[in-house]
Amino acid sequence: MQMETLLRADFPQGRLDCKARCLFLRVKVRIVCKQCGESYILRGIKYHGIIQTGFKQCLCNCTEGFLIEEQA
Repeated sequence: MQMETLLRADFPQGRLDCKARCLFLRVKVRIVCKQCGESYILRGIKYHGIIQTGFKQCLCNCTEGFLIEEQA
């Protein structure tokens, strides 16, 4: 699964309107750097099949090429 960021257009005024139907879930995610092998466990929002965690880069300064697994 590739990590993609949600566009601001998905969230009017920068936040979710939960009075309508909420189509997102809080999920636990494991991110592994393919370059150095460092792993991170984070919580993110799953919205229309896209997981957003806010994760930007690894300790080794790698910014792409991560293995992302959704945890139970």
